[in-house]
Amino acid sequence: LTCSIGIALYPADGQRMEDLIKNADSAMYHVKERGRADFRFYQRQMNIDLLARVKIDHAMRLALDAQEFRLHYQPLVDLQSNRVFGAEALLRWHDKDLGEISPAQFIPIAEETGLIIALGTWVMHTAIAQAAAWNQEGQQLRISINVAALHFQQANFVEILSTALEQAQLNPDCIELELTESI
Repeated sequence: LTCSIGIALYPADGQRMEDLIKNADSAMYHVKERGRADFRFYQRQMNIDLLARVKIDHAMRLALDAQEFRLHYQPLVDLQSNRVFGAEALLRWHDKDLGEISPAQFIPIAEETGLIIALGTWVMHTAIAQAAAWNQEGQQLRISINVAALHFQQANFVEILSTALEQAQLNPDCIELELTESI
């Protein structure tokens, strides 16, 4: 057994019991975020970090609804022949208020909140449609798609993938799924 402990001290961290509990909980959340089985004293920055995460989560949900995410395609090159044989789909996001947000910043939040499932489904459909368009133009390219553990573990994952391939009329040999480090 292990435990994670968040500590808030009276009166510096709160005058009321509710504030102390909230701040201790925030400190405990930071312990769990950094590996668990430890303790941490509350610091004001913790609430600022939490608010930033909540703001990014909310902005991501709005961006997904407004289709503000985009995919960049990194070419995959055969070094012997110098021929492009495929591309890796990379998710990017530019928020009108927050600016360009690094995937290293928004992907962990999406995984934590479960939004990664909807994002992953969007990426899958978009990348497969792009691969189908390239292949219809005569460019035989394989598309590589990153899949988060939470998305992969969904009971309907295969169905979502099959539907995307069917809608785009793309041969499954033209895609490659890469399980992200979180798996």
